[in-house]
Amino acid sequence: MKLKIRKLNFKILLGLTFLSGIGILPVTASAQSLTTNSLPVSPQNFFQTAANYFTSANTNYTWTGNTLEVAAGADYMSSVNWANYLDAQYDLGRFAIEAKMRNAGIAGTVDSAEAGIGYTLISYYSVKLEAGVDGGYDLNRNAALIEPKLTLRDKLTANTFLGLSISLPIWANGQPMNSVPDIGIETGFTY
Repeated sequence: MKLKIRKLNFKILLGLTFLSGIGILPVTASAQSLTTNSLPVSPQNFFQTAANYFTSANTNYTWTGNTLEVAAGADYMSSVNWANYLDAQYDLGRFAIEAKMRNAGIAGTVDSAEAGIGYTLISYYSVKLEAGVDGGYDLNRNAALIEPKLTLRDKLTANTFLGLSISLPIWANGQPMNSVPDIGIETGFTY
């Protein structure tokens, strides 16, 4: 009698194992097919992703009501070196007043200090394009400078943003004419 019960238990256990094996197989097969089909057909490179980010507007965020923008960033200056900067901008409607300080990132060595004015050309939900002119003094070249620029900013959240800028510093005091623009990238907060 004991032998028959053991054989019966073994057959039941073997049957349950077989049935559960059949039941699990389709689940894992469908899970695998879902993950392989979710990959993008043509992955984007960095420049395509950046272009999509800055050319699409998030309708949940706007620049209206923001009066102060504070940013930290880096400029690739005249194809020679990088400079860190801090920037503060006070908005007066479409106009803005700005102050900017660049440093070499080495023991806080200040490269230049500037102040300027700007005008918002486009403000469409989370995207803002500004044109401006900064003026100041470049301590590395011992020369006054004027720097026309374009800045594109896009909000990440209601109070944070990313920005790209292009500018062309022009130095006075006998310095050679600059023909290479500075490219900047920044992140910041709005208040």
